[in-house]
Order: sequence, then structure tokens, then C-alpha cells
Amino acid sequence: MEGKKMLNNLGNSIMAGGTSKAYDATVKGILADKQILAWIIKYSTSEFAGMEISEIIPCIDEPSVASIAVYPGQTNEAITGLPQESKIPGEGVVYYDVRFFAVVPATRERRGVRIIVDVEAQNDPTPGYNLVNRGIFYGGRMLSEQMGRNISGEDYSNLEKVYSIWLCFNCSRKTANTITSYHIEQNQIYGECADDSFCDFLRVVMLRIPKNGNLEKCENTPSPIHRLLYELFVRKNDSKEKLRVMKEEFGLRTESFEKEVNVMCNLSVGIWQEAEAIGEARGEARGEARGEARGEARGEARGEARGRETREKEILEAMTRKLQSEYPEMSSEEALAKAKSYIYPMP
Repeated sequence: MEGKKMLNNLGNSIMAGGTSKAYDATVKGILADKQILAWIIKYSTSEFAGMEISEIIPCIDEPSVASIAVYPGQTNEAITGLPQESKIPGEGVVYYDVRFFAVVPATRERRGVRIIVDVEAQNDPTPGYNLVNRGIFYGGRMLSEQMGRNISGEDYSNLEKVYSIWLCFNCSRKTANTITSYHIEQNQIYGECADDSFCDFLRVVMLRIPKNGNLEKCENTPSPIHRLLYELFVRKNDSKEKLRVMKEEFGLRTESFEKEVNVMCNLSVGIWQEAEAIGEARGEARGEARGEARGEARGEARGEARGRETREKEILEAMTRKLQSEYPEMSSEEALAKAKSYIYPMP
């Protein structure tokens, strides 16, 4: 086993689930940066709309990323420190993408409160069902799981407001560059009643981002948050340019998510699919040949292990080529070392 390297979370995602899983995990890691979350809730919530980004960041608790199951009976704990995986036999498991507490500071007009925010990244804005319905379900789950944490017995006075915010990418020119909020409000059906009960405990927000090349071609003018998310996740450019735009145009401290942006840009579909296909084909061929020739389980296992090694090698080579194309001044040795740093743990 000497010389065998362990993979980090990204490397394991690549080997277990391929490019798509690794890319999704990287995007969620970037979204979990408090600076990005501050921008999102400034433009998606009424509580933070009037605050500066620098004032919002300290209000955000440590986010939990893709580790919280939605189905009833599976989570009834504080948001921080939930288990990574939870399953119900025979049923699928749904996880929130990024979820966190945000404390709204007290002012002369209102008392300080804490809200729960879930941010979901949705690549397909028309998945065959109404996304708003899904957002309502997620929000309802965040309300019900407060039983035993904020709600004791029959006392619901400590119920905390929840937001389910959906970042919908690849939207049409007609719907993109819009933000729509769906919420509960009082409606007096008959007679007059001086009832000022607060009922705005659940909001679903749809933030719609256009396809690449369409930012300025939509029927609606993009807001600053549309521009930020478009430049960061949609526009086809290299990591250096993305980081420059985030720093110079949006004032972000990019050191906190620089590695993730580099990885995201290096997960280009064409190169990675090619590398994975080559690695898988070679691994399967070797595994089958060895297993059939020897007729032993250990032969297949060795073949699969070698196939995995081949796949890792192909992916590293693809990443190295990609890095050298983006950074011409980087030597092949430096590019390879950089690629390894993405998928292997730091020493």
C-alpha cells in the first residue's frame, strides 16, 4: 500500500459520482461562503434588504452544506452538526443545499429575531413540476422540525421564520433577471377584525438567472445579485477572470473561495467526460480480463483497483492540461502539483 494516496472530498466525489457530482459539490461550497450568502439574502429577504453587505456577513451563522434530510422523522436537531447522511428504507432522501441561521439585528422599530434560510441551486428551471411547490414543502419541513427545539408542548410563540430561496439557472429571456416572493399574508374574508397577528413565517423566493450570453438580452434588467451569480456561475470564462470580477466589481475577498472557483472552472464537461470515459473503459477492460483469465475474485478486485488508478491518472492529466492552458507561465510540474492539490488532502 506504500505510495497509495487517499482522496479528499472532491476526489471521492469525482471517483464515486463523476463530474456532475463533483461540480455540484463545488458549487455548493462556493455558495456557502458568507459573502455570497450575504448578497443573496440582501436581495431575497425583507429583513436584510436595507443593510450593507458588510453588516449582513456577521449576522450569518456557520452554514451546513448538503447534509440535512428533508423527509419527516429524519432531522430534529440544531442545524449545525447534523449527520452527513440519513435514509428511510425504500424511500429516496432529499437534502438541503445550503442552510443557515441569520440573526436580524434589533432596531428602534423592531426587535431582533433569528430566521432560518435554505438556499437551493437549481440548474433546470422547468423540471416537470412546479418548483414553488417544492419550495413550500422545504419551508414547511423547516417549520415542523422546530418542534422540540423552539416549540415546547402547545406553545408556538417561539416559531422562527423560514426562507426557501431558489437560485434558478438557465432561465428564459422572459423570466430571467426576476425575483419573486411567495408568502403567507392575512386576508379578511368577512367583517372587520382588529387582528394584527404575525403570520409571515414562510417565504419561498425564486431568483431567476439567465443562460450564458443572455444577461443583457432579457426582458428584465438584471439586478446586482443577478449579475454576481451570472458572472460567478454562468459566464464562460476562466477562474482568473471570475475571481478578478468578484474582487474588483463586487468587492469580495476571493481568498476564501479561490480554490473552489479554480476547481469549478477546471471541471469543464468536455475534458472531464473524456478523461472519465477513458479511465472507466481501461479499468473495466483490465478488471474483466484479469478476472476472466484467473477466474478469481481477487483478480477482478485488482483490475478494478488498477482501473481506478488509471482513472485518477487520466483526470489528473486532463486537469494539468487545463491549468497549463489557463496559466501559460505554469510548468507541467507545477500544474500537476496544483491538480493533485485539488483532489488529494493537504499534507
